[in-house]
Amino acid sequence: MPLYLRTIGEARYGILTIVWLLLGYFGAFELGTSRATAGFVARHPEERGRIFLHALVLNLVAGVVGAGLLAVLFPLLVGHVFLLSPHERRDLLEVLPLMAAAVPATTLGFMLSGTLEGRERFLLLNGIQLATNVLLQTGPLVAALLVGPHLVLMITTVVVARLLMLVPLGWAALNAARPLPRPRLEKLWMRRLLGYGGWVTLTGLVTPVMDFLDRFAIATLLGPVAVTEYVVPFNLAARTRVLPASVTRALFPRLSALAPADAHALGARTLRHLVALLTPALLLALLLAEPFLRWWIGGSFAVRAAPLARTLLVGAWAAGLALVGYVALQAAGRPSRVAWIRCGEAPFFLAALWWALVHVGLPGAAYTWAGWSLLDATLLLGTSGLLREVWPHALAGLVLMIAGLALAKGGVPLVAALFPLAGAVAFAVVLERDGLRAWWRRNGGPAS
Repeated sequence: MPLYLRTIGEARYGILTIVWLLLGYFGAFELGTSRATAGFVARHPEERGRIFLHALVLNLVAGVVGAGLLAVLFPLLVGHVFLLSPHERRDLLEVLPLMAAAVPATTLGFMLSGTLEGRERFLLLNGIQLATNVLLQTGPLVAALLVGPHLVLMITTVVVARLLMLVPLGWAALNAARPLPRPRLEKLWMRRLLGYGGWVTLTGLVTPVMDFLDRFAIATLLGPVAVTEYVVPFNLAARTRVLPASVTRALFPRLSALAPADAHALGARTLRHLVALLTPALLLALLLAEPFLRWWIGGSFAVRAAPLARTLLVGAWAAGLALVGYVALQAAGRPSRVAWIRCGEAPFFLAALWWALVHVGLPGAAYTWAGWSLLDATLLLGTSGLLREVWPHALAGLVLMIAGLALAKGGVPLVAALFPLAGAVAFAVVLERDGLRAWWRRNGGPAS
């Protein structure tokens, strides 16, 4: 990121961020086929070829619809919503055909990934996605360094990376889905995929509104430079969700295949582990946010971004736990509950975000996102029944996170702020004491 900011500037980086977000959002037009495919393949492995073919047809149709919608909406956003210069508007409109072509590629990539998830081929899937993400993140930078900071060229590399991903991903998913039946569409599987995927799609269309709209609203009200000032700490906080996202991604097909009681027990155990792991890790990140940003980006930027990063890290802690409830409900065949929760939250989030940006500025966006993450975690975990299993642990973790936030915002010396961190470590040790005792015995320690 420091290389990006030095090479293309804060304004162009803000625009590039908007392009990444738009492509990610329009990926929701995969009609929930990725999650539906993963769940049904895990439950019915003998029907995996048939499920794959039906999901492929649905996905391709949905991707084309999404591309058409992007082609209609994108000129309106560029011309009338975002605060852009005439030159920036012209550059973005030039790449519209490429971005529209990237929508089916994005949705198809999600569906193919769902096939591999359902077969629990995580090592192969992660290897392909790692290579793709490297291309997505570094391609525009390499193009800017070699040729110049031209938006058209940088965005073209993003689209090409999306298209290249389909080659290894398609080959791997096709092998995982074999044996394939004779191509023939059946109403039963179309209805089942659309019934399940429809609720997942509704969730996928609403969730990015809360997850992405803060940056769109900032671009509209404050301009692309403010987007960069916000997105740097936001991305820092978002990266902390790698662990819970990875755990729940592997958890979903397993929960889908288990009996309800066993799935509930596994979900509760997973949630306790995540509370124990995330609390000390994110509390440490919160306390070190400003010195890290000073070293990473620079002094003046760190002063502005560090308060945002601290608030967003509290939200990331809650968002990581919410993923367990999200996955547990979908794996239990209740995706409608997730959709209703997210749809109910959306209008309140939008109103709060707009008010906070107008009256508080960038810190208001961070407070709104963190508050929504806490509310979302409470509703998802409560609806799934997992909250009653672990609420004392989750509440203790939240108290520690808020104590660290208050101390860091109050300018308390770092040494004093380490006390809540020590408490978080002790809290994690207590939560994981049975696992630690087993590890100690396996490695030669005494039994007591």
